Formats: sequence, C-alpha cells, structure tokens
Amino acid sequence: MKTRFSYAFEELTQELNRPPKAAMRAMFSAGIMLSPKGWQALSVDTRQALAVAGLHESINESMVRQLLNEAGPSHMKMVPRIQDPSRRELPKGLLAALGLMRTVTVEEWDALSPLDRFVLDSLTHNTRLLWRAVEEISRRPDSPLRRMPTKPWSGALARCEVFVRPEARQLLLSSKFLGGRATLLARAAGVRAARRAGRFFDLQAEVATGPTELDWSIARTTGVMLWQAHVSTWDAEFFPAASLLAVSTAAVAVFDMIKEVDPHASITGAGIAEESWKVGTSEDREEATALYRAGA
Repeated sequence: MKTRFSYAFEELTQELNRPPKAAMRAMFSAGIMLSPKGWQALSVDTRQALAVAGLHESINESMVRQLLNEAGPSHMKMVPRIQDPSRRELPKGLLAALGLMRTVTVEEWDALSPLDRFVLDSLTHNTRLLWRAVEEISRRPDSPLRRMPTKPWSGALARCEVFVRPEARQLLLSSKFLGGRATLLARAAGVRAARRAGRFFDLQAEVATGPTELDWSIARTTGVMLWQAHVSTWDAEFFPAASLLAVSTAAVAVFDMIKEVDPHASITGAGIAEESWKVGTSEDREEATALYRAGA
C-alpha cells in the first residue's frame, strides 16, 4: 500500500530539498529542528525516512533523533516539543484563519489523519498555504472534508503591472512569438529569482525559499498584464522580499521581450498589497511538482 508523505502545495521534488510537513511534525515531536544547511546535509534516504516517520499516529521519537544525528550537532537546535492538536476540538487559531473561507466541523476534524490536522493547524499564520492545503485535502476521494464552494483567497501578496500596447500584447501571447513560451519564460525567470532571494539580500541570507506561486492575467478592460506572487519561506512564513522579487523579475522579463516592438511599454504598481488572488493557475512549472509516495 502506498502512502503519501508530501503534499502538492509544498512543491517538493523527490529529493526533498526542504523538509515536508511530515518531517516537520516528526522533528517538532522530538524537540529538535534542523537548520536549512542541516537538512541539506542529510541523505535523500534519511530525509524520506523522517517524512515517513511523521505519518504515523504515534511518532517514534528515538528513531527520529537517531536519523537527525546524521546532520551533526552544529546544525541541530533544541525547540519546545509540539504535540498534535486535539482531535476533539478545532484550534481557535485555525477557525480564525479560515474565517469566511469555509467551515470545518468537529466531525470532519476528528476524521482527518494526525498529519492533516498538524498541517492545517501549523498554517494558521499563512492563509494562502492554508487555503491551498484545505483545497488539496478536500479533493481526495476518501477525504472527510466536504467539497464545498471556497471563496477566492485574499491576503498579503506581491503584485506588479506591465503596460503594453494592444498589438504588442497580442504578439506577446501569440504562438509565433518565442514559440508561444513568452509568459512561461517570464514566469520561470521570476521563480528562479525568488528561489535565490537569500543570495541577493543580506538580511535574508539565512532564509530558505519554500513554496513559490507566481502567475499572471490580463485585465479585460485595460489590457494591463498583472503579475501576482505569494512566496513562503521553508518554514511556511510569508516571504515578502522573495514575492516582490518574483513579480518584478517576471515583469522585467516581459518588458525585455517586448521593448523592440513596443518602446512605450512600462512597469508600474510593484509592491506588497492586501488583495484577492486574481491571476490564473499555470499548468506548466519550471520544475515538476507531484505527490511523492513511500511505502509505510
């Protein structure tokens, strides 16, 4: 029987270049957290073993500590042990974070797996990832969460607008221009920049980039291309610098592509804003994201 140990919203490859939520649950249960460099020091087999350890109802803390020893003491930090939230009562923080997004009943909460409850409770400070996690869990065929209409997410994100003339915009979206890959190339540039944010900003040198959402849409009335991004750190905090870097880089990439055709093209409105997610969902990704499975 195959068991999932990575969620799609985490955007992880099979090598688990950062700890999935399952591994985070295992480490918090043992009271030990690794630094980003410490996680990178682990072998892929050990990373996957830690993820699998976080799946079980009861975590073998002794085994988790033994696996973490591979990273060495210099990369290990003792942290308060975090117990799983009660299955009998929904955490108040989770209810507040869900807000008008949707409802979760006590019966649904009780029927979730320990890992699902841990994940939802741990994302109350990042409602974008919480929104994605709820959507993903509710879409499973055997999910106890009811499928129900979910209101569009709204919250802190980065945004940037690109103004181009109609004929240039038509060319930009044409299959004849750059093989029809113009927006894909712009998005890839923005994602790469976001993932390297720690190298560009001294104050963020120790911060590792986590899930990276970046997409675009064209306003029907004005024809303006809007880029929005929500980038998180590896421990699921909103990462404003990386988010703004993502949208700005994507916008500059579009400008660079179209400047010869439209010398009047311009970039404006770059910043962090509280607004709804208005852009589409790209099916193409610079790196494949999938659910990786391990036997349990």
